[in-house]
Amino acid sequence: MEVREAINLAEEKLKNAGVNDWRTDAKLIYMKLFSVNDLFFIMNGRKEITKEDEEKYFIYIEKRSERVPVQEIFGETEFYGLPFRVNRSVLTPRLETELVLEKALEVIRDLKGRSVLDICTGSGILGICIKHDLPELSVTLSDISEDALKTAAENAELNGTDVEIVRSDMFSSISGKYDMIVSNPPYITLDEMSSLEPEVLNYDPRIALTDEGDGLSFYRIIAEEGISHLNENGAVVLEIGYNQGETVADILRGTGRYRKVEYFKDYSGNDRIAVAYI
Repeated sequence: MEVREAINLAEEKLKNAGVNDWRTDAKLIYMKLFSVNDLFFIMNGRKEITKEDEEKYFIYIEKRSERVPVQEIFGETEFYGLPFRVNRSVLTPRLETELVLEKALEVIRDLKGRSVLDICTGSGILGICIKHDLPELSVTLSDISEDALKTAAENAELNGTDVEIVRSDMFSSISGKYDMIVSNPPYITLDEMSSLEPEVLNYDPRIALTDEGDGLSFYRIIAEEGISHLNENGAVVLEIGYNQGETVADILRGTGRYRKVEYFKDYSGNDRIAVAYI
């Protein structure tokens, strides 16, 4: 079988299985499995694939057709140009979260801050990337899940970042103050859970997806309790749901403690980031 024939067959199998990115994923799995790039398919489309490699490739395609995410299949992903290990104890990083990271880096630079708390850290992507870009900062990663924190610790080591790790149910075990609190908390409503793609519903930890209510519980906690863990002129940077901008902004404003609250959209026009300054 030629390479292009294997790819075409894989695409068809993934498409029939209901995979949204069937064309992209068929190539991506081949690329990751055999360490090749896009140019390979142009130059070697007619090359014969060995029987052994063909069997190996379609084992992975079968996993993807069962709606296992590509990141979960390989146990790793890339975020902001850095490698991260992922598993069922942590949320698989989304591309749109890079916008949250970019805003957080902008805010902490403008504040000339020295310390950051990444609460509900999961795999640690936000805090670790901030530390990687600004190594002079003191960064703390916090989560209620011990398994998630183990993954975050592995990712911190993988990326050569020295961070503090604290197991805490939100702020219950947080004692210090920070110049910025950043978070991607669970914000999917209970009603929305049943409409999620199998890749999300079956493989991301439920605790990282929803508060089992209106999707706003964690924003209320951060808005109310985060104040006592912020230094003077500190800020909160939050990832939010696609339609939660004004609602989360109202929650933050409702405390009467933030001097400036704003929210921003992503490239698809969805609400994505809320920022509040004290």
